[in-house]
Amino acid sequence: MSSAVEMKPEKEKTSLNIIKKWFLNSPTHGIRRISIATSIFERVFWSLTFVVFTTLMCIFIYTVIVKYIAQPTKINLSVRQHRDTKNFPAITFCNLNPLRSEKFIDDDLHEQRTPPNSNQFYTDDDYKNRFIQYMGRLVAKNLENKQSTTIPSGYKLDDLLVQCTFNGRTCHRNLTSFFHPNYGNCYTFNNDYHVEAIQRNDTYDFWSIDDENTVES
Repeated sequence: MSSAVEMKPEKEKTSLNIIKKWFLNSPTHGIRRISIATSIFERVFWSLTFVVFTTLMCIFIYTVIVKYIAQPTKINLSVRQHRDTKNFPAITFCNLNPLRSEKFIDDDLHEQRTPPNSNQFYTDDDYKNRFIQYMGRLVAKNLENKQSTTIPSGYKLDDLLVQCTFNGRTCHRNLTSFFHPNYGNCYTFNNDYHVEAIQRNDTYDFWSIDDENTVES
């Protein structure tokens, strides 16, 4: 009976020594500081520190595990686009009608659509033939006078262009012109040559073309 009682305190003493040795040799910094603390304040301080940082570590591990299970997808996409500065392209505009209607005074081509002494209208082929004949006479007159009569017969810039502004700057009226066989007088706008150098505040950025002289079919 007495031997059993003596063995029990020795066993408890041995277990306590093992726990103390583990605290002293623990790789955890906080636990080892708690075991070698020399005062109650120091022991309480290291105990609170150990509990706080252990809690933070557990929260961090839990967050990492939850995010790993959720498998979130996060993509950081950065696009860099290098653009070379390009000049504004030149714009050429013409009229659908190559010649002005009031210039067709030869044989009353623009007014008389019926043959003389007849109540019947010209057919489209007849009118087309008369137009071809008129153009032939116009070309012959061109060659005879050695001067261009087609350009004066076409539309002038003021007939087509109402107002032109480019980036708040007014366009000049000396646009480059040429005669196109299908569209008559054409005008080319180039912002490098046909725009005023000084920007004005009373202009509006729009370009409008007058199409009042189109012929109805």
